[in-house]
Amino acid sequence: MPLSKNRATYGDCVDLYTRAAASSKGIRVFCSTYGEAVQKRMRLHQLRALEREDYQSESSEYDVFKVSIAEDGDGFWVYIMKRTAADEIVEEL
Repeated sequence: MPLSKNRATYGDCVDLYTRAAASSKGIRVFCSTYGEAVQKRMRLHQLRALEREDYQSESSEYDVFKVSIAEDGDGFWVYIMKRTAADEIVEEL
């Protein structure tokens, strides 16, 4: 099923991004199935895309976040973490 192009349907995603922004590193959201976790991640990415379209911009205020899925013994976590250069291995040439 395709994702909605109506930003009003993504209030939960705005709330999650807002909570992640208020945190020092980010947040995580528990999902009981992998499918649920993928759907949550897709909705978070769709909100970014819609924001770019709405504001005719090449970036979104939510682009500072990295969204990923990690498995736990009881289910799956969707991580919404702030991107930093410290997360990368960088070497001078």
